[in-house]
Amino acid sequence: MNHRRKIWMGVGAFVLAGSAASAGTATTGLVDAGPRLYAGEEAAERGYRIAEAGESGEAGHTQEAGEAGESGEASAAGEGGESGKPSEGGEGGEGGEGGGSVDLNTDDAAYFAELSKMRGHLMAAEALLEAGETEMAAPHLKHPLKENYEALEAAFEARSVPEFEATLETMEASDPANSADALTKIAEARKAIDVAGEGIDPSAKAHGVVALLREAAQEYEEGVKDGKVEELAEYQDAYGFVRAADSVMQGLSGGIPAEAAAALNEALSTLKDALPSAVPPQDDLMDSGAFSAAVAQAELAASAI
Repeated sequence: MNHRRKIWMGVGAFVLAGSAASAGTATTGLVDAGPRLYAGEEAAERGYRIAEAGESGEAGHTQEAGEAGESGEASAAGEGGESGKPSEGGEGGEGGEGGGSVDLNTDDAAYFAELSKMRGHLMAAEALLEAGETEMAAPHLKHPLKENYEALEAAFEARSVPEFEATLETMEASDPANSADALTKIAEARKAIDVAGEGIDPSAKAHGVVALLREAAQEYEEGVKDGKVEELAEYQDAYGFVRAADSVMQGLSGGIPAEAAAALNEALSTLKDALPSAVPPQDDLMDSGAFSAAVAQAELAASAI
């Protein structure tokens, strides 16, 4: 995947209708709520808003902009972030994949999401190397340095995090054909990424997971059409991001409300089923709309944290 600025527009927002939406019912309870805008704006401007309908069970109305109104309403492109909650958006801040104005120096959720994207690229590379797909693995070894590191450099300095550009350069230069060596270099890079993420509050990590899953939904939408893979690298990025999100959630046990954790893990289970392996099946892959519905459910769960 080439380094690029990513913007979602007009893909379709989703409203989870009914008072008991869950992973098992997400696809049947979806109402098209009009255009969705994702531009990685400051303070986690959301690409789409999720609202539960009131007691009448009717889906809420959408507002073209601004905060969601009464219960049951959802804005297609409102102001992001609620007071006291970390941001979920920003996809990379200045110079990152999203190019928005999120401050990675201070926004823990956006900072953690960017770190997790690096981890996701490496998890995709690991899976491909272990499957013997060395040529497929090669580009994913380059992505952390080319797509994520530059956006994080100022944040590393502000947060007194040890820089690890040389570690990523060494990994990038490794020969995927020598899978044992490449896997060793990946392990070293992942350790550096883990160190960079130390001290982040569990709630910020959970919101970072949602931002990461939004990115996975975009990659999946670009990579999968009509149940078949059209852009392999994008499918594999989505695979890595979902695996990275799952890895984070496994370490958050007890750190966030149990109900929210259960809902997030339920949504992740759906997403993992959609991406069964780094080398995709020939066909019968999940529709991108259903994939986005599961991500929307994760966002709804995180709104309670």
